[in-house]
Amino acid sequence: MTDDGVEEFEVPEEPAEAPWPPQAIVRPADFRSVDFNLIVRDLKSVYDGRLETEFMKVTRENRDNEPAFSVYRLLASACGMHFRLHDRAGAFGARMRLGNGRTPIPDDWLGEQTDYLFEILDDVEHPALRARLADIVWTNDRKKGRAAAIAVMAYCDCVEGLMSGTYEDRFPTETEVSLEEVDLIERASQIHSMSNKRIAPMNGRVVEIIRALYARALSHTDVVPLYRLATLLLRYSLITMDQLAADMEATAAAAEQKPNPYPLAIKELWDLAAFAHKEANRPDEQRRCQLAGVEQTLKMAPQTGSSSAAAHWYRQAIGELRQVPGTEARREELRREMRILQEKSLEEMGSFEMPLDLSDVVSGTIDVFEKLTLPEGLKQFALLVRPGNAAKMRKEAAEAETGIAGMFAATHLDSEGKIIAEVEGAPLDGSPPSEDWIKSKMIQHLQVRMEIAVKGQLEPARRFLAGAFPISERHFSFIVLQSPFVPRHHAATFALGFARLMQGDMLSAAPILIPQLEHCLRHVLINSSTDTSKMRNDLTQEDRSLSTLIEAYRQELVAIFGEDILLHIELIFNHRPGPALRHEFAHGKVGDRSYGDPAIYYGCCLIYLLVCIPLVPSWNKHVAPAIEAGSF
Repeated sequence: MTDDGVEEFEVPEEPAEAPWPPQAIVRPADFRSVDFNLIVRDLKSVYDGRLETEFMKVTRENRDNEPAFSVYRLLASACGMHFRLHDRAGAFGARMRLGNGRTPIPDDWLGEQTDYLFEILDDVEHPALRARLADIVWTNDRKKGRAAAIAVMAYCDCVEGLMSGTYEDRFPTETEVSLEEVDLIERASQIHSMSNKRIAPMNGRVVEIIRALYARALSHTDVVPLYRLATLLLRYSLITMDQLAADMEATAAAAEQKPNPYPLAIKELWDLAAFAHKEANRPDEQRRCQLAGVEQTLKMAPQTGSSSAAAHWYRQAIGELRQVPGTEARREELRREMRILQEKSLEEMGSFEMPLDLSDVVSGTIDVFEKLTLPEGLKQFALLVRPGNAAKMRKEAAEAETGIAGMFAATHLDSEGKIIAEVEGAPLDGSPPSEDWIKSKMIQHLQVRMEIAVKGQLEPARRFLAGAFPISERHFSFIVLQSPFVPRHHAATFALGFARLMQGDMLSAAPILIPQLEHCLRHVLINSSTDTSKMRNDLTQEDRSLSTLIEAYRQELVAIFGEDILLHIELIFNHRPGPALRHEFAHGKVGDRSYGDPAIYYGCCLIYLLVCIPLVPSWNKHVAPAIEAGSF
């Protein structure tokens, strides 16, 4: 009783749900003992989140009912993964990470469970569920080509259902073609392309759907879906450059007239049209489309809420105009509007292209790697990095001084127009040029070699390995843990970096791997009884930087790595002018260019070589068996 005579009732608390046990292995007999198809048979959606919700609901209802609980729980987990269509690390990831825990990923079902899922694919009725399970099976075991084919057809069923209205779009949309349709058909094209020989044509049903979606998007001026579909047609050589240019220009012009146009989306169409004209060797038309794209960039400025944001789009437009000849006056006008002055030399800079056919090199590389097992492929990938002979490189650089160009001093600028190095010209009196001049020429030659190595051998080999095997951190753990180049407490970092490298995710791989080089050199020197620290005036100690390590301990490093490798470490990671990757990454200056810079790609592969070199003599005896044992 309370003081005013009201009787109090104590509301009992609901008991907390007991933690769920680890996911049990679900066998085909378990699946077939439960009518799991009934749960989603009438579901008018192919969105994985809707399927997850339905299966999670019945999972909770069957908490004490096996095998139903394990069956529904597994299907809910499979549908609940994060779908990452354009992530080079894989199409599926954890939806949530908390501390050391996370939601499921395909790796959790490697081996036995993958085989059991493969057995029940034909029993699955709902196309979205069938597509997801078949995709997981193929992701985990690339040898199961039938699973890939089932996934492709199931994704096609999903898209056709969305197009016909059998299934509802995930989100309400004003466009005729939804991005959900585009995502699903693109995943179908990815799987077909990766599960077949590189010369195999695209699946006919996939092509038919892409063309149908493209026609719809074109007729309704659906800018964003149209761009995505056009790139798919272009990727698989399903459209001519003339048609592509005409379609993109017409749609971009029509989209500009619609209410509330989105400039960046329209800009992508103009840029695609410019690319088509370039490929068709129409420079005037290419230039016109490039300028139209720049104007769309500028139209973003009034849509921002601050002057600094508007200035960003002016700066972006100026950067784009640098790729278009004859736009100095327009650039100067934009610079005045955003009140930024830049170096006059930056305005006069240009670029040139040198055609180089590497098709034979690429084919030869793939032919070699097609015959290799995963452990041998990982070893041979490291050995593709062949540092040139230091004495020969120096000789070639010295011979390059002949000619008038070698007599002039050179000024090197960074991406913002700031001067980062100046190199004096070669002497006119016949005396040898300076060491800086020699190194600047070696870097010029090395940049060409790196680009050839990356595009002709390293990237084709990486694409093949990533397509043939589901490579992840666990494969590289067996390598880094045995390498004397890697400090023990850095092993997981290297394994993650190499996995991202092999998955093609340079935006992740480069920032992970490149900062590790300096400490690994210290680690190797310390293990050879060389102290790399220095004492300050206040008697505190600090480690020496990469440049100081190379200068102060050159003899020791040459004795360990050899002159050829050490020269490449210096030119790629330290010297200015040059990539100076250690400095660029340490100061956060690289940004998105790590995705396509051959020097960064080659630098990461050079680090992989340094890790693998000590293991090559014992690779077949110790490293290869460990990789094989942990692969599946």
